[in-house]
Amino acid sequence: MKRIAVPPLLWRSLVLFTATLGACTPAGAPTAVPSHAAHGAEPFDVQAVIRRIHFAFRPEGPRAFSASHDSHIVRAELDGTFHFTPWQPAADASRATEGATLTLRTAAVSRGGPLTTPVVSMREDGALALNRGSVVEVLRNGEDGVEQRWELAAKPSGTEDLEVRVATTGLAYAGRTMRGHHFVDARTGMGVRYGDATWVDARGSRTAVASTYENGALVLRVPARVVEGSAFPAVLAPLISAEAEIDVTPYRPAPNHQWEPTVSYGDGQYLVAWWDLRSGGYDAIYGARVRASDGVVLDKQGITISTNLGAKGGLTSAFDGTNFLVVWQDARNGSNYDIYGARVRASDGVVLNPTGIAISKAAREQTSPSVAFDGTHYLVVWQDTRYTLSTNSDIFGARVRASDGVVLDTAGLPISQRANDQKDPAVSFGGGSFLVIWRDNRNGGDDLFGTRVRPSDGATLDTANGFTITTAAGNQVQPKVTFDGTNHLVVWADARNGNLDIYATRVRASDRSVLDVNGIAVSTAVGGQMNPQVTFASGECFVVWRDGRAGAGVDLYGARVRASDGVVLDPAGLVLVTGAKNEESPAIATDGTQALLAWSEARTELGSDLYATRVRLSDGVPLDGTGLLVATAAVNQTSMTLTAGGKATSWSGQRPGRARARTSTRRASVARMARYWTHPAFSSPPAPRTRRRRPSHSMARTSSLRGRTSATGRRRTCTGPGCGLRMDWFWTLRACPLPPQPRTKTRWR
Repeated sequence: MKRIAVPPLLWRSLVLFTATLGACTPAGAPTAVPSHAAHGAEPFDVQAVIRRIHFAFRPEGPRAFSASHDSHIVRAELDGTFHFTPWQPAADASRATEGATLTLRTAAVSRGGPLTTPVVSMREDGALALNRGSVVEVLRNGEDGVEQRWELAAKPSGTEDLEVRVATTGLAYAGRTMRGHHFVDARTGMGVRYGDATWVDARGSRTAVASTYENGALVLRVPARVVEGSAFPAVLAPLISAEAEIDVTPYRPAPNHQWEPTVSYGDGQYLVAWWDLRSGGYDAIYGARVRASDGVVLDKQGITISTNLGAKGGLTSAFDGTNFLVVWQDARNGSNYDIYGARVRASDGVVLNPTGIAISKAAREQTSPSVAFDGTHYLVVWQDTRYTLSTNSDIFGARVRASDGVVLDTAGLPISQRANDQKDPAVSFGGGSFLVIWRDNRNGGDDLFGTRVRPSDGATLDTANGFTITTAAGNQVQPKVTFDGTNHLVVWADARNGNLDIYATRVRASDRSVLDVNGIAVSTAVGGQMNPQVTFASGECFVVWRDGRAGAGVDLYGARVRASDGVVLDPAGLVLVTGAKNEESPAIATDGTQALLAWSEARTELGSDLYATRVRLSDGVPLDGTGLLVATAAVNQTSMTLTAGGKATSWSGQRPGRARARTSTRRASVARMARYWTHPAFSSPPAPRTRRRRPSHSMARTSSLRGRTSATGRRRTCTGPGCGLRMDWFWTLRACPLPPQPRTKTRWR
């Protein structure tokens, strides 16, 4: 695990932290003072403290202990019985899934004498120990589940195999795979995996121990020869884990932000790719395949497409019959953006170019790429400032061979180099040539121009600087294009009426004639419409956009446009996605019958997540309600970071039964957090929220959470130091007296 180096200025806080943690030291006991404290040379592992507290067992009433993580809840009783419940987190806690409970109990250990009534104790690391005479059973909660361990201090009496029998009830046994035994909840499909064990002796010798399922019990057998040849103490340790389905780890919304998706279709599935900040302070590119027939997300933990350092953006993608090509702008080579890509194999999601394909590394900036496929080659186009001393851009492109990802035009193809700006290109293929369109400022305002590009050599087929698509009043921006088999349909956001509306026009592929000179008004509703996207299937083009007609936020609307004559079939618009939060960055692709619409949305305060829904093209009905969660991650990430000045702690994780855990920054000094973690008030669950009496002890200012009910019955909001800390699921492991602390004024309103 990554350790955190603390700057010298933090040592004042850390000394107080150490003093507080040492409050349990008996009076008069010597206290070691680190010699490196004055220099700040030794790293301080704050994350170890957070992990210890997060995973620790804690009392639950007088006769039980409990622990949890994002994926599971475990409750142990004083008689040695414990209950393991799988948990599937969700961005919306009301949609989280709790599976049925598997109950386990060590029924017998064949050597060393009969098991006695357990004597239960808590260990320093938060594990629960059950002393049963000749063997100590230990339950240790962790990221991957609960380790059930039997510790033998000395060689057990007897000469036969050492057999441990664990009785199980509550879930149906579903068989075993290479990863262990499986118990499944028929209602939710979730379950529990009981993995094979490992025998480890005092020399560190490790022996795999297979287990069997016999008459309602799991039986672990350590061969007699292994026991006799072992040095003691020794342990036997299997792992109990939650499963979303057999051999599938539960997942949760990916941490931090995911936004600006791109979608393409091929081989029975969609590839959704997006920007992702799950890795911390830099943008990465992740993806996931979604099965078209039923909307199942095939890559629950995401496909890592690019994690090279350097800001990324401008995602676009296309399919060549076997692989997807994902293209983006990338600053790995310095402060300017270049154009990179990577192929992703559709059949299994393998990234064929993990370090990326350098499509253009020309001087200055290359941004806003778009890509289309002609049957042999991709054409990638982008805006480019290589020949300008100002911020004005030209349009360049390059062909990429689909079979091996080789860039055929390493110097780039000049597509439009007219004076002033040419920006935001989009490309589609049809009628034997590519059509490249872009936003053009040659006339002073933003108009739309285009040109055809020959696939065989990349030559432009029209005038040197393109032909006019629209020069209507106001600005025309955000162009997109698709091909319907005869014509290209170009869509854009148009300001001719004041607010942005959605307009379109058809361009005949054979001779690039613009068929709708004044444009097709797709949507002119109040409030503004922007960010159009378009795809084609079954004689109709499907246009989606962000729509502000509701006034309180931005929703996603759509409309079908008949390809043969440009008639808008849904003039009032189809409501596709609406909710309390803004839906951002729509992207769409089709399989010919349905479309997949993806977008980013911040449904919680923790950042944007990626959602998608299938849309039936015959009538525009969304098939997946409020959306499928696309960007997910395994539930094994609990972390804390510390910045200079001893401030800004950030932790992630979700306690089952609560809303999605906070990953946003919480400000508190290290020393103050140490007082919270070691205070006896946190050795048991917090009092119910209906409590009327304000706490009188010195921790009142911090243990009262935001919004607690006051003595007068009014809701109070804490605004003083320490307020806003989510301490309700951090419990202490040491119930020692709190040293006297200076009082800090807390303001209540």
